[in-house]
Amino acid sequence: MSYPIGGVKQTTVDVGATSATRQALLTPTTGLAVRIISVQVVTRGLTTNPDRVSVYFGTGAAYTTTVAKAIGEAVPGTTGNVMIGPWHAGEGPIGAVNDVVSGITETETETTMRYTIVYQEESL
Repeated sequence: MSYPIGGVKQTTVDVGATSATRQALLTPTTGLAVRIISVQVVTRGLTTNPDRVSVYFGTGAAYTTTVAKAIGEAVPGTTGNVMIGPWHAGEGPIGAVNDVVSGITETETETTMRYTIVYQEESL
């Protein structure tokens, strides 16, 4: 059983021209796990379509490195807004203790896209 620590939190991360390389989007407080409520991916007039945008737990080089760590994939296009989730608080995917939340795109983009992550930290 896990226990929420604090309330619901939110962070935003802008990722630019290194999007096809794994990016750490969120690092939990040491000793805690992240439970996802939602992940919003926004692209703002990209010239290059990122194709699939993948979000997962851990530091694997790809979304499918460890399938059990997958949070979700989306296809926002060059100008789009997609949501992975939402889940009710306490019901979304949860990582292992100290697992970062990572993001990667299938195709490299040349300008910024933004992730907005709504989450809780939990003690396992």
